[in-house]
Amino acid sequence: RANPTQRAYDWALGVGKTDSRTISKFQGFGMQVWGAAETLDKHADRWVPGTGMRIDGSAVTPVNAATYSLYKYTPHLRGNMSFWLLYWRYFGDPSV
Repeated sequence: RANPTQRAYDWALGVGKTDSRTISKFQGFGMQVWGAAETLDKHADRWVPGTGMRIDGSAVTPVNAATYSLYKYTPHLRGNMSFWLLYWRYFGDPSV
């Protein structure tokens, strides 16, 4: 959006906004970036090759720590597709 609201900045990465509650200590753009980086790093440290998980009722076996971490962070297939589409839109093909 050309003119995001303060609420959009406050919860830009969804850190602290779960399906059932809001954790206010993560409110604010800086806390969103910090909290997301910390959370993704923590999840990535737990990945081992062959780790399987169920996402939206489907069996998923992430092939790397980054993908595993994203599924732990946003346990929805659609949420991770959104991340993928946004990444490609702004940064292009990550494999080149």
